[in-house]
Amino acid sequence: MGLFGRLIAPWREKAASPHEQWFFGLMEGLRSAAGMRVTPATALEIPTVYAAVNDIAQDVAKLPLIVLRVDGDDRARWRDNRLWPILHDAPWEGLTSYRFRLSLQAQVMTRGNAFAEIYRDGRGRVIGLKPFRPGTVTLLRYEADGTLYYEVRDGARAERLSADRVFHLRALTLDGDCGISPVHQMRESFGIALAAQDYAARFFSNDATPRTVFERPGHFQTDEAREKFRDALVSMLTGENRHKPLLMEDGLVAKQLGMNNEDAQLVDTRKLQRSEAAAALRITPHKIGDLERATFSNVEQMSIDYVQDTLMPWARAWESELWLALVPEAERAATEIKLVLDGMLRGDSTARANYYKAALGATGAPAWMTPNEIRKLEDMNPHPDGDYLPVPAKGGAAAPAGEPDAQNAPTDAPADQPRDLRAAGEGRLRLRAVPGARTPGGDD
Repeated sequence: MGLFGRLIAPWREKAASPHEQWFFGLMEGLRSAAGMRVTPATALEIPTVYAAVNDIAQDVAKLPLIVLRVDGDDRARWRDNRLWPILHDAPWEGLTSYRFRLSLQAQVMTRGNAFAEIYRDGRGRVIGLKPFRPGTVTLLRYEADGTLYYEVRDGARAERLSADRVFHLRALTLDGDCGISPVHQMRESFGIALAAQDYAARFFSNDATPRTVFERPGHFQTDEAREKFRDALVSMLTGENRHKPLLMEDGLVAKQLGMNNEDAQLVDTRKLQRSEAAAALRITPHKIGDLERATFSNVEQMSIDYVQDTLMPWARAWESELWLALVPEAERAATEIKLVLDGMLRGDSTARANYYKAALGATGAPAWMTPNEIRKLEDMNPHPDGDYLPVPAKGGAAAPAGEPDAQNAPTDAPADQPRDLRAAGEGRLRLRAVPGARTPGGDD
């Protein structure tokens, strides 16, 4: 710890909240024990960290962000809702929804928090969202009543904003208010990765030092002669002269060295830091180009795990924070904000086809999905006759078009039967397979 670190140590020990700890860590420069200064910017110099942040931010940004109208169990896309063009298209003039989410997701993954200012009209309705520059917003709380507010300092702007004027996306949080920065928490691990990367770069910057030893009989008469010979040798083997043949004189012999234990440990260290960085940012190995243990059979499963365990938590964070910050309290029961993950959750086509066959009753068991429900999962338009459950025939396959299940059809329902029961019977008479439809992946 430097002199400045020792001076602020007493105050840092009293800091309780995560954002206070982050402030003091930033004042100390976040220098790790490995001697490397770890910040959100320098952490992105680690290939694993950059790949993880970039992949997750791009995947969150590319998903459709939509508004749904909720009516009981029914949900429908609400395109005429005033939030739809803001969330789906452009939160601010000249700023696409993709870039808005890309920026905030990258910020929250490196800093633990991401902020955007909420602009409203005279009636309090949301008209736009604009991200704050990183490092310009501080989350604070009034001591009197515990109300949260945000202090903005960006150039000439110095302002305190109430919580209803700020969209706040958080990473892992211990107090529910401020997110914890992964870079701050993992600075020692990231510092080792940066130190190993720096050492490796210096390792390869001089070809003569790590791989080759030069021997000559006798010894140099003076230190000046030794240094002059070494400088000449280095200049012949590095820079533009790298890989050029070397002429030996006066009994000079070159001995090629293999990788020693120290060099081998460097490779292992870099692999370990790659795994630790991937674990800290919760990304599957194949997404960062680590295919050392990947096979054709497990990459698909890793992709599904990535969606379920990495993307889905971030999607839920976006959905809940946007819903809480933007939807008026009176409209929350009828409004839902959703990042559509359906397309990324699909497995292989053969498994889906077999699943859909069973869902349509092709195995002889009762069907539990309609063709249109399946078409919706496959991003296809509904079929005019696809809203009925197919009725399995006695042979095990779904009944062909126009042939209702005669065993279950109530042909002699009494006239005094309650209307709802007669309607149910009439509905079963209409259950049939969709004319001309084929089960996905099935035979013609």
